[in-house]
Amino acid sequence: MIETVAQTWPGALTDRFVHGDGSDDSTSIPCAVADGLYCGGTWAGIKSKLDYIQGMGFDAVWISPITAQLPQKTGDGEAYTAYWQQDLYALNPKFGTAEELKELITEVHARGMYIMLDIVVNHMGYAGPGWYVDYGVLNPFNDRKYYHDYCTVDDPTNATNTQECWLGDWMVTLADLRTEDADVQAMFGDWIEQMVANYSIDGLRIDTSINVEPSFFPGFMESAGVFALGEVMQGDDSLACQWADAIGSILNYPIYYTLTRAFQSTEGSIGDLVATIQSAKANCKDTTVLGSFSENHDVPRFANYTDDMALAKNIITYNFLADGIPIIYQGQEQHMNGDTTPYINRSPLWQAGYDTTAPLYQHIATLNAFRQHAIRHSANYTTYMNEVIYQDLHSLGMRKGFAGSQVITVLNNNGVTAAYFLLDITGHGFPPGTQLTEIFTCANLTVNGTGHLNVPMFAGTPKVLYPTDLLLGSPLCGLNDAASEPLPSSTTITEAISTTLNGRPTVISTAIVKPVPATTTTTSGGEPEGTWGGGEPAHPSHRALGGGPAVYERNLPMLISAAVAATVAQAGYLASAELLEAGHT
Repeated sequence: MIETVAQTWPGALTDRFVHGDGSDDSTSIPCAVADGLYCGGTWAGIKSKLDYIQGMGFDAVWISPITAQLPQKTGDGEAYTAYWQQDLYALNPKFGTAEELKELITEVHARGMYIMLDIVVNHMGYAGPGWYVDYGVLNPFNDRKYYHDYCTVDDPTNATNTQECWLGDWMVTLADLRTEDADVQAMFGDWIEQMVANYSIDGLRIDTSINVEPSFFPGFMESAGVFALGEVMQGDDSLACQWADAIGSILNYPIYYTLTRAFQSTEGSIGDLVATIQSAKANCKDTTVLGSFSENHDVPRFANYTDDMALAKNIITYNFLADGIPIIYQGQEQHMNGDTTPYINRSPLWQAGYDTTAPLYQHIATLNAFRQHAIRHSANYTTYMNEVIYQDLHSLGMRKGFAGSQVITVLNNNGVTAAYFLLDITGHGFPPGTQLTEIFTCANLTVNGTGHLNVPMFAGTPKVLYPTDLLLGSPLCGLNDAASEPLPSSTTITEAISTTLNGRPTVISTAIVKPVPATTTTTSGGEPEGTWGGGEPAHPSHRALGGGPAVYERNLPMLISAAVAATVAQAGYLASAELLEAGHT
């Protein structure tokens, strides 16, 4: 099954400018000056960049809707994002031919990857106001009887308004389909069954799912026969997960909102994030199958909030190692910037280049390699519900995985200027004497005799710890050879000392790291291998402010899950029901 997904726009990977006569130029003319031409990319462009995508370790590519769009230029622009469909049974000619689409999908499958298709079932697009629509140009829903009466979505708290009124504006109206009607459901069922079969589609991302009543989806998903994620832009998990139950999965917007607030600045609330982690587990049947993301084409780029690379690494690490299917949006690996007003967050990737040495490209590649190794070597890793084992005002410790092969992730929002300090972690589940390797720095730690794991933190970077013996055979830290000698390790001692804090006497934990001598070489993360914190000598450090036991209830592990990753294509997810039922993890 899919372990990681890359979200990409067909037009984002290569330049192509199509003339009115159908001829095209492969040039580097900036989009802004390509007046009169189609400025975008193609399915062939995505195919040409699969090495770039796969170089980060992704095994699924999500692409934009492929259906034919309204052809006009409007006050809202052109239908380059492909959510203004007019003909479900024709392809978007600006993205390429049927043969080029099939060649892309064939190449994706030949690489052992999956293709995820973005689709729309809520509406059809029309260039004009909602009170005057020529339904005859819409196929197959070519009659007014298939649509709700015109009204505008203007009350997100009202389910009827959200599900029956129309999106869009007077320049481009999105005619809202009567998805509650049996004939509309049957027509959509026939269409998606043919689409999946004709193009060997592996999975779906369903746009504007929140604008469609949940009862529509069970029958639709039976016709599709593949895994799907619904787009439900709702921060309340008790509401959002109604669609997860109906579809099978959704994009985890409830986590997205608090996750972004936690890491977009050094003042973000770790407590709010932890509260949402727990509420999502309480209100959703299975958080391990939800889409885990921190960027997409509908929200601001993370770099729009901060240019702090340490914070960017922390939020991406959460997406990969907490519950859910990791999804990376094209350009996130290049730390692209952009807001949604206007949609600069949808700028083409070619403007940023395809730098495979970029810090986040390398960070994502490491996370993908590690996660896939953990899935292969840790029984039912993806089905274990992530637990919070430590939290303070700026730090978060998590455990995912069953006893003996669990992954310990330590995140913080202190930022890149943060000084060296130690976190005393318990609740990790490892017995004293267990040696763990940190995957980014390749340094080793040993759980001390009292069960404490003291994790050195430096420059705001995340830490990921895994048993050294289980890391053998992975592509990380030189341990791809099972006969390799383990890296030098360190051990820690924890003791309590009396001190004063804000003028009041108190007792805090202090930790001393005693490393075994090791050869020091600098890693791509800027920290030396075999050491922590830029090679600083071991020394006592105070416990982080706000430190204390995590507020959480231990959850029993779930028995089914999916994992996917996304990076450079605009539209989709994957993990087929057949793969899940076959027991793939």
